[in-house]
Amino acid sequence: HEIAKLGVGYVPQGREIFAEFTVEENLMLGAIGKNHLPNRVPDWAFELFPVLGARRWQRAGFMSGGEQQQLAIVRALIGEPILLLLDEPSEGLAPLIVHDISRALRRAVADKQLTVLLVDMKSKGFEVRPLRQMTGESEFNELFFRDVRVPVENVLGKVNDGWNVAVSTLMHERGSYGARLHLLFKRSINRLIELSRTFQKNGHAATQDPLTRQKLAQCYAEIEIMRWNQMRAFSRISATGIPGPEGSIQKIFWSELNQRVQQIAQEMMGPYGQLLADDSHAVDKGIWAYGYLRTRGNTIEAGTSEVQRNIIGHFVLGLPRSY
Repeated sequence: HEIAKLGVGYVPQGREIFAEFTVEENLMLGAIGKNHLPNRVPDWAFELFPVLGARRWQRAGFMSGGEQQQLAIVRALIGEPILLLLDEPSEGLAPLIVHDISRALRRAVADKQLTVLLVDMKSKGFEVRPLRQMTGESEFNELFFRDVRVPVENVLGKVNDGWNVAVSTLMHERGSYGARLHLLFKRSINRLIELSRTFQKNGHAATQDPLTRQKLAQCYAEIEIMRWNQMRAFSRISATGIPGPEGSIQKIFWSELNQRVQQIAQEMMGPYGQLLADDSHAVDKGIWAYGYLRTRGNTIEAGTSEVQRNIIGHFVLGLPRSY
């Protein structure tokens, strides 16, 4: 209970419950102090675990260990926990825990009751497991939390305003990231045009192949479109201070454009484009082989293309949600 008051909903097995109080009274203690739920238990609290509704007016001390654990979880969820940790859930609860907690979190998202935390990666119980990519690098990781304590001072923004914080963070990332990438893509297409005068296709320089010329010209034009779209995004930020949906448009555009550029490079260079840096015949020290492999992740990172199209459809085109 003392930990919960510090802003961390920590639910060890068989604790956090006042046995002499009813289920309703235990949940009421979690609701007190919330401005939008003054002295009231939210309806979803009894929807999460049906047994709580059935025993709403019974004393918690007469409940089984598993039922008390369910009560503790719901109480932590409605008590503005900054972080809910589960320690050895009871045998009867274990099969239900993932489904029911995810349902509660979906309800919290709908009610915008999320809070963003800054977590020290050196915290005790914090584990990082690198994910190895096809390029040989590990730019992304799996993060595991085991009994991690996070102080309330680490809240980013306001409590229960985490949804806006998260969305704003992503919008800024997508709204400005294209500026740097435009310069890289422009350099890549210029280098490809230069290489096209050297590599042979059908017995002639690749520049003489009409299909190759068309693809290079198309990518060159799209990189210019990318520049103008980035300027539009910057204009909105300058005028309003808030990035707009242009960021999602730009994210889809640059990620799929980069894949097309790298595809053209492989088609033009043939086997030479697949050689890595340690091979003496590699083109530009193997950067094209690396680039082709790395672009596979472009349409996944920073929001998948599917997610971005949903955002554009809903917030730009006004289409109904697809989920």
